[in-house]
Amino acid sequence: MIEETLRQALAADPRTIYELAKATETEPDIWYRFQAGKTIRLDTAAKLAAALGLELKPIKRTRRKTK
Repeated sequence: MIEETLRQALAADPRTIYELAKATETEPDIWYRFQAGKTIRLDTAAKLAAALGLELKPIKRTRRKTK
């Protein structure tokens, strides 16, 4: 789910892969592989999310009543 959100945001961003790599202080190859379906490390995903203006938020869950 997080990966898909990041991939969609990456595809929608008007910047080039090289611009995003520079903004995240990473190598462009990481983003090409990520777009192709490979995984990335959590710290790299955090850099991408920050560059794309995304943040991770918890979802509210309802508790089940126990008998």
